[in-house]
Amino acid sequence: MVYLAIQVLFWMLAAFILGLVAGWWMKKVLWISPSVGEKNSDYTHAVQLADMQDRLREKQQTIDALQAQLTSTTPSKVTPSKKLAKTVKNSMNAPVTQETDDLKKIYGIGKVIESKLHQLGITKFEHVAQLSKADLKKVSVNLDAFKDRIERDNWVASAKKCHYEKYGKHI
Repeated sequence: MVYLAIQVLFWMLAAFILGLVAGWWMKKVLWISPSVGEKNSDYTHAVQLADMQDRLREKQQTIDALQAQLTSTTPSKVTPSKKLAKTVKNSMNAPVTQETDDLKKIYGIGKVIESKLHQLGITKFEHVAQLSKADLKKVSVNLDAFKDRIERDNWVASAKKCHYEKYGKHI
């Protein structure tokens, strides 16, 4: 019985020492504690703040330059293939009560891309669904920052699905 009590005490002492070592290691190695005084810490924070403000000014200048460049350029119209031109022409000859489709329902198209597509004359699911490879490249060029989205998000298949869901006809 005494042997068992000594063994229990030994293992409790070993666990205590192991806990102390683990705590010391976690405090010194894993935790980042400031080793500089309060004045140096304030100085370091002030330097970091000034550096961040400089970087923010640079980024704001870049944003302003890009916005100026964006407003100075206007997207050119896409010259569509004959099949797409016929589709657009037919939809334009349709009664005025016909409205445009919500292109945002196509996977990968948001408000910005939808407005760019509208500027290019693409307003219906049918227009997107009938884009040929050449048309895809032309539209892609006009989308600037979103060039690969058409193929990556597979707009054509998504447009066909949305057209079927809305009109009940396959393209």
